[in-house]
Amino acid sequence: MNITFLASDACLCAQGNDSAGMVINNELLIDTGYSVLDNLKKIGINPRDIEHIYFTHLHHDHYLGLPHLIFWYLQTNKPLDKLHIYGPKADLRRVVDLTMRFLQAGKDQPFYKNSPYPVLHELEPGDTFETPSLKAEVGASFHAIDCLCCRLTDKESGKVLSVTGDTYYRSDIPVSLHDCDLLVHETSLADGKTDPANPPACRHSAIADAVRTATEAHAKRLFVIHFAESKAEAVIKAAAALTDIEVVYPKLFHPYEV
Repeated sequence: MNITFLASDACLCAQGNDSAGMVINNELLIDTGYSVLDNLKKIGINPRDIEHIYFTHLHHDHYLGLPHLIFWYLQTNKPLDKLHIYGPKADLRRVVDLTMRFLQAGKDQPFYKNSPYPVLHELEPGDTFETPSLKAEVGASFHAIDCLCCRLTDKESGKVLSVTGDTYYRSDIPVSLHDCDLLVHETSLADGKTDPANPPACRHSAIADAVRTATEAHAKRLFVIHFAESKAEAVIKAAAALTDIEVVYPKLFHPYEV
């Protein structure tokens, strides 16, 4: 089981980085940031070979690349019904509908009139799904809009990768993501402080919140993302004072074994 990060930065990302995106087993794309096409090509993946996309949630910086990816499908004559898109039931269909309308594609549209529709999997906490190499269990994150965390098990190795999506700490999240070999946790508030009695309105996490979730989930390793690389040293230093778990700000385009 491997994971490659296409992005590690915040919403307004630095040049050369992106706000969201990772690929599991070169098969499952999680979130589509600003530059998903170029990012996939940088790791040797033809975008038309991605047939499974999982959205943690549908804030703009996590789905802006979706029109680019679907357009690539259309221009390379790959049927859109080969593309499976998974995400929160509350928002997934609306965002995909808007994407197709923006591309003017499909029935009653000026272009690609005979194109089928992507296969949508509208998920709620407690749901499961599978790709050729992965089994996924979905839980609820704690964000400003509906957001899903996900526990992914590799069918061949049995390794477990858990991904929080954007979230603040809540006690049910580590339960959903339990006993993982690697936890990927957003840490948008970097080395800042939060108050459990008064969660931030943005429902994002600082490093102490990520460490708490990793500890309660019995994670063997913790990768922290969704904040500027310039803050990475301070975040890792703060983590070292809180836990013995290995904490990493991952390199872009580098495959990590889970």
